[in-house]
Amino acid sequence: ISTDNFTTSYSSVTINTSITLNLNQNIYQWKVYAVDKTSNITQSNQIWKLIIDTTPPIINTSELIVMTTDIIMILINSTDTLSGLNSAPFLYENININSSTGWISTTYYTFTDLTPNTSYIFRIKIRDRLNNEITIDKSTATTYANPPTNIAIPTHLSSYTICTWSKNSNPDCTEYFCAISSVTPYISFKYSGWIKQTTWSVSELIPDTTYYFYIKSRNLTGIETTYISTKTILLSNPPLFTGITNKTTDTLCINWNKNGNPDWTEYFCEISSVSISGPYTQSSGWTNLLSSTFTNLQKDTKYYYHIKSRNTEKKESITIVSSYTATYADNPKIICLTHEKNRYTVIPEVKFILSGSNHYHYVFSQLEIWTPGQNDTLWIGNENLFLIMTSTGSWWLHIRGENIINELCGYDNYGPIILTSPPATGINKIEYGSGSKTDSSGIIYGVKPDIALQLTFNINIDTNTLIQSTYLKAIKDNQSNSINIPIPGTITYDTMTYTLVFISSEPLKKGYVYELIITTSTKDFADRNLDKEIKYIFTTLYDSTLDNILTNNSKKIKLNIPKNSLNYDYFILFDSISLTDTNIVNANKKLFDDWGYSPVNETIFDYKLYNSNGKQCNPNFNIPIKMFISYLDSVSNNENYIARLNDTRVLWEKLPSSDDKQNRTISAELNHLSIYSVITKSKKSVSEIDDVYAYPVPWRPNTNKPERYGTLSDGITFTNLPSNIKIRIYNISGEFIKEINHTGTEPTEKWIPKTESGKDLPSGVYIYILDTGTNKKTGKLMIIR
Repeated sequence: ISTDNFTTSYSSVTINTSITLNLNQNIYQWKVYAVDKTSNITQSNQIWKLIIDTTPPIINTSELIVMTTDIIMILINSTDTLSGLNSAPFLYENININSSTGWISTTYYTFTDLTPNTSYIFRIKIRDRLNNEITIDKSTATTYANPPTNIAIPTHLSSYTICTWSKNSNPDCTEYFCAISSVTPYISFKYSGWIKQTTWSVSELIPDTTYYFYIKSRNLTGIETTYISTKTILLSNPPLFTGITNKTTDTLCINWNKNGNPDWTEYFCEISSVSISGPYTQSSGWTNLLSSTFTNLQKDTKYYYHIKSRNTEKKESITIVSSYTATYADNPKIICLTHEKNRYTVIPEVKFILSGSNHYHYVFSQLEIWTPGQNDTLWIGNENLFLIMTSTGSWWLHIRGENIINELCGYDNYGPIILTSPPATGINKIEYGSGSKTDSSGIIYGVKPDIALQLTFNINIDTNTLIQSTYLKAIKDNQSNSINIPIPGTITYDTMTYTLVFISSEPLKKGYVYELIITTSTKDFADRNLDKEIKYIFTTLYDSTLDNILTNNSKKIKLNIPKNSLNYDYFILFDSISLTDTNIVNANKKLFDDWGYSPVNETIFDYKLYNSNGKQCNPNFNIPIKMFISYLDSVSNNENYIARLNDTRVLWEKLPSSDDKQNRTISAELNHLSIYSVITKSKKSVSEIDDVYAYPVPWRPNTNKPERYGTLSDGITFTNLPSNIKIRIYNISGEFIKEINHTGTEPTEKWIPKTESGKDLPSGVYIYILDTGTNKKTGKLMIIR
């Protein structure tokens, strides 16, 4: 036995046919010799080899190579110093597959039909011919992902689109990257990032623009595929309507803007006079322009229009802009059938004929300037217009025509037409200077003596006839004596303002009453006489240093005012008082209820004192003044006196009065001015009530003396009653019992003493009140059961 080709050897002799040796791991050779007793040796012609090997092979290198999306190759480099390699088994594993190649003798192996983008786990064993094995730790390799396929653009709007693709057998864990570019080669400006979905939407794109989509995938280890690509052209945005220009009776220009579309986008506009759905009679054709002008149209006609766009692939926008407009009607024209411009007339009714449109808005007023607007409320849908001038002066008709959709189609006016009163009237305004006052009858008080009188007419007056027909005269002096003294003066007239100014030659006298008269000889501009004479009465300020006597219009009231009663010039107004005034009503009621007196209504006046500036004053007089009031015959036989209304206490306060029955005048001295009236009480009414009485008193119906105390059936009798009187009965506590209304000529009234419910009144003292409406009387009754 030798390990070095018999350079050295082991030797042993045995007579047996087998031998046992203790050998180490090595490669041994042996030969067999036969030796006889004589030491003759017979050598075997065969050399045997023995390998003693318990050491596994050595793996130098191992490599997993991913070839494609479904192929992985494994390479092994190993050595065995003793016996050489026999075969190398390969085992690959993943979560779904556990399989083995079996023992093979090659140093490489290719795995096919694998799943794309899947991680595989490999374990490798190697053994020699003596079945000594070694195992390599597990290794991992991942197949490539397939590139996506079937790219599609199912949705592409004007600024939004969606891109989809197929997984191409990739598992769900595969990631994809999608980018979009408006140029090629690829320059991305929007991208999805790595996503596992197979769809991606993108917005805020430019309408009518070509876009390129680039898509790739990657496996779990980040190895990417190359891009695949497709392209699409987005739809265009619908145009935005911006208005109608150059509109006339037969022309319309419809305008729109690009609405974000690029310059190469085309637009189409068409119109119809029939309906929104057509038929459309004119169109612009496809154009890059942003307006379209349509001519030879019918005037005052409604036209419907459509505007749409299309992209470079000639795909039209989804939305179509639709609306309507109308051509203009002719400008309106006014023809007046009844009145000429700038001419005066007394006829207020005016008739117009309108033309140019089928309906109009108008204003008929005294405004010369008017701006037409949509809010004009007066509307007429035909050509005939009948109007009435409601006041004198200049009138204008302003009108605007409208087309069929109520758009303003022009403006016209007519005027002025000048209406005057038939015939000429009189004064619009009269001025007597500051501080003066006018009473309810139109008389003016407190005019300063040196004032210029101004009157403004309502129409233009002929100057010559006005000056000749105007004069001023004094008709009453400061003692209220009637006079008739002409007052000379200067008269001027302004034809622009229609104003007459009268300036007396000398200052007017204080405390005098004057009358300004313009006779009917005065003519207006149309040579017409005034229809009536114009008169104005005014009173100048009273001189406080003189004795003055003032009377009211009817001369029923007279005030004697001594000189120096006041410290300044003055005037006094006699103002009538409303009989419904609360204080008057309450004071009258209290006066009658308490005393049976009533005021004489026509003598109730509020006497107001003013200074030269027109300021109301209420001082006590330095010297008492005296009031004289003339009364009617109807109260001449009554008890009369003058009373002042106390506003604070709301009652009439009696003044010491002197009643001149012969002249039917009552007088009293006054210390200051207030509300005064004549108070009266009818004597006849008093005597009628004074004669009324009741019997029997007491009433004792249950006695045996009916002639003295009465009976149950006769009750109590009231006698000497006037024709109309009320009898009210109360108990001694003031509780109401009964009211009897007596009418007619019979002077008696019987009353059975019962309550309103029919029960007998108990014994006691009762009060009755007689009331005629102007007088009252109270009496007592006694009942004894």
